[in-house]
Amino acid sequence: MQWSCSREGGREHLPRALQNELRGHRDDPGWPLHFVDFEACNVALPHHAGLRPYERVAFQWSCHTIDEQGRLTHAEWLNVDRDFPNFAFAWSLRGRIGDRGTVYVWSHYEQSTLSQVLTQIEEWVQRDAQEALRVSGLRDLAELDALATWLGELLGPEDAKGKRHSPRIRDLHKLALQFYFHPEMGGRSSIKVVLPAVWRQSVTLRSHPWFADYLKLDDQGRPVDPYQTLPPLPLGDADDDDEAVTEGTGAIRVYQDLIFRHPADPQIRANREQLLKQYCKLDTAAMVMIWQHWTNAAASLASRIMAGR
Repeated sequence: MQWSCSREGGREHLPRALQNELRGHRDDPGWPLHFVDFEACNVALPHHAGLRPYERVAFQWSCHTIDEQGRLTHAEWLNVDRDFPNFAFAWSLRGRIGDRGTVYVWSHYEQSTLSQVLTQIEEWVQRDAQEALRVSGLRDLAELDALATWLGELLGPEDAKGKRHSPRIRDLHKLALQFYFHPEMGGRSSIKVVLPAVWRQSVTLRSHPWFADYLKLDDQGRPVDPYQTLPPLPLGDADDDDEAVTEGTGAIRVYQDLIFRHPADPQIRANREQLLKQYCKLDTAAMVMIWQHWTNAAASLASRIMAGR
């Protein structure tokens, strides 16, 4: 596919099989469509008592949701406290995506994170049920048990090799590897390279009202990578201390500063929160953009939005 589509300047490969696969998701698992991204960290020296080295701490999620009427909404959650956040993280996610609909992710990271949270609930309750309940913020252990049950159902049953098969989660990255090619991706399939290629390819996306905040042109009139449009914010006293979060490592560093550094100026703290939120929000907006381009849905959805105004 790369060879045949790279010749003579290159061309996009967007097969009908990919579009059919995505259309099939609207029937099984069905609507609504949730586009979900997590931010988490695995540090060598854990900040929370009882964790092993490199045990995952999930501190943020973003979710863009499209309903059957073509309406797009966004929700997010960011931990701002020092307590272990994973149980509150999962509970808030449950409140957003519930028990129905398709859950789109980009890579296996979200599933592996939820699997670890499920294991952590079991371990924490066995070790110290009251502490597990305290950090979760839930009313009683029955709610924590219900959360574990929900996670198990979302992740799906395990096969003989211990791999889970979710009835709801669909990995867009796997579909990119199997079906999609664009010469500007350079043979890679990270969302950070797929999005700019799709963005430059599609005039329809760039004119879509959902994504107007990400449309910027360079000096030569070419569309800028949306990740490069995220505004930097000041994080210190010097004029050159403005920073932007545009990748996962930067998000981890800013989160560590937000939670564990000595109390900072309230505006600096607010800036750290904003940097994390705008980055994670773009990660899920990017999935919506790619999904729309792949399904040729952007034009029809935009027309329905404009007609409803």
